[in-house]
Amino acid sequence: MIVDHSSNVYVIGPDGKWLDTIEYDRPFAGYLAAYEKASKNISSLSLRGLRQEMTSLGKSENCDLGKRPCTVKGVEVAFSPYPIKTEKEIRMSVKSTLKGYTPVEFDFVGIEQNMGLIRPALTGGDGIFQGGIKLPLCESSTMRWKVRLILKDQLSKLHFIEYSLETKE
Repeated sequence: MIVDHSSNVYVIGPDGKWLDTIEYDRPFAGYLAAYEKASKNISSLSLRGLRQEMTSLGKSENCDLGKRPCTVKGVEVAFSPYPIKTEKEIRMSVKSTLKGYTPVEFDFVGIEQNMGLIRPALTGGDGIFQGGIKLPLCESSTMRWKVRLILKDQLSKLHFIEYSLETKE
């Protein structure tokens, strides 16, 4: 059996959000800077619980975000650059015409491998939101993910649209 793990260290906040990726061979000063950055970010994060109730707004049945943009209910999600690979910076873009809902973050959950929960936040406005992430490498060369775009309504209730993503090493 061959096991191939990422050599990176992933900094995850207490709310499950990804904060930073630190290369294994970074000098100590780099680790210290990442720790200080994470400490500042933690105090500004919303503390959404891991099991907060959300309502589904739909699901992308036949579209893989690893290959092309996908649209559900007027919400287009695109990742780049294609093809999507693990341990490479992925840019996330959301264009929404869905009235009354604001995209706030993504939930990434590995399907075959228990990769935990990764929650990168989105920034933006006027229907265009962006973010970035490096997804961890797992034991297999291909990884399938369940990706949920989390949206907040005008009453601050959470909803999601579900997509699929396949990454390659």
